[in-house]
Amino acid sequence: MRGLNQKLADSARKDTLYTAGELVERGGLGGGIAILLYVVVGAAFWSLIGWLLDHLLGTRWIVIAGAVFGAAAGVYLGYLHMRDALNRSDSP
Repeated sequence: MRGLNQKLADSARKDTLYTAGELVERGGLGGGIAILLYVVVGAAFWSLIGWLLDHLLGTRWIVIAGAVFGAAAGVYLGYLHMRDALNRSDSP
């Protein structure tokens, strides 16, 4: 019975979603790609919002402000995930 419980626990760990900080903590390329996606998707999303506002308001600068804001928000989100993972880490 103990072996079955261990197998179920191992399979449950494989199906777990990890944050970017946990992926970086585990090593490999996954964490870096997750952080990069935070920045790229944030910049793209807020650029789209900025483009829509530019279109509605007749301006041309909000799209750039949206891209900068989105990229900065992606970097900050990655930092938050990394900070949480580093606080959990046992290594110095």
